[in-house]
Amino acid sequence: MLASYEEALAAVLAAVPSLPARAASFGADGAIEAGARFPLALARDVAAAADVPGADVSTREGFALRAEGVQGELLLRVVRAGGAITAGNPAPEGFTLGRGEAVRVTTGAAIPAGADCVAPEEWCEYSVADGVVRVVPQQQLQAGVFVARAGSDVARGSVVARRGMQLTPGVLAAVASAGCASFWVTPPPRVAIVSTGDELVPAGGTLRPGSIYASNAVQVAAALRRAFGVTECASDFAPDSESAIRDCVARHLGDCDVVITCGGVWGSERDLVLAALSGIPGFRLLFHRVKLGPGKSAAFGVYDLDGGSRRVPVFCLPGTPTANQAALMLLALPGIAKMTGASAQPFFRLRLPLLHDVGRGKGTGWVQVFSGNVCAGVDGGSAVSCRNDRRESRLAHMAAQDCLVVVGADKGDLHAGSLVDVILQL
Repeated sequence: MLASYEEALAAVLAAVPSLPARAASFGADGAIEAGARFPLALARDVAAAADVPGADVSTREGFALRAEGVQGELLLRVVRAGGAITAGNPAPEGFTLGRGEAVRVTTGAAIPAGADCVAPEEWCEYSVADGVVRVVPQQQLQAGVFVARAGSDVARGSVVARRGMQLTPGVLAAVASAGCASFWVTPPPRVAIVSTGDELVPAGGTLRPGSIYASNAVQVAAALRRAFGVTECASDFAPDSESAIRDCVARHLGDCDVVITCGGVWGSERDLVLAALSGIPGFRLLFHRVKLGPGKSAAFGVYDLDGGSRRVPVFCLPGTPTANQAALMLLALPGIAKMTGASAQPFFRLRLPLLHDVGRGKGTGWVQVFSGNVCAGVDGGSAVSCRNDRRESRLAHMAAQDCLVVVGADKGDLHAGSLVDVILQL
């Protein structure tokens, strides 16, 4: 019995394990030190080690002063306080600004005692010879004007980055600015890709009569790199032999977190992957065949190893390139994202209107996937163009796409302007 796409995805998400977290830190050069594999996401919330900013600071270049009793134009005596107060160089210890006085400050400088606001330099005329500054306020000067209070950006102990956030430059900057030298991360998974079939020849090899160049493993490895930063995959080939497939998978089980097989799951006498997997102790098949077009023959199972202390998911993807891609994007990658703890989907998703009518091909109850391209819509906004001509081995057509269009199981034929789910591959 075919599983619905929703049932299959739910089974994947419920069964995949979480990858083990490990400690990471910033090196002297600012780079992350976390072992050989660059981490993907935060494994735990990160709390600020200190207030940011650590003191009341100026948000503008100008003059710090006391706002009490200030009305209209001012003429203030400039106190040098050893020179301008700059970021990282506060006023001398014991210094206090008096009434009718001002002191030069730069952006980020700590506000000295006695001052409570800043007049930006464009409001000021400073006479060095006379030692006075004329201030013409362009708004009411009151306490807190152009001042960032201590802890106003981040308060000590507050969460600055949450578990599951991918380690984007912005997230890393937030972690560092909050004084967190060490934190817990999830590394990218170790993945073994096993391509099956007597007909497969690695790219660059010599084709035999009836053989083809293998492309699915390349597609899978590229998607893993784009989505999760996986830079190394153990890629292997096995002929159409149950024992050869079994031995190939068994070789990788000890040192990988995920196994992805390509081909050999349709169900003919030459499709031996599931039988081979079942020949290794600890395997449990959770589903085979999904109402996903293309991608119907996809299967998924898990190995529970080392007395049940370690689980390795196995995604069995079809061999036809478009079906391989659909099952990879809609089943395998969401499952691996769950393993990493990443809170975001591995590829950006949005909803766009169709540029033209699209016939489903299959009836309702099936999730269907079409190649597409984001383009300009009739109203000047973005739209998506797709076709339901899924001639299954059209690799050149796959290369020209920049997105996948996903049509839900409850949708019939779609007309121009209908909103559809789009998975960007840019």
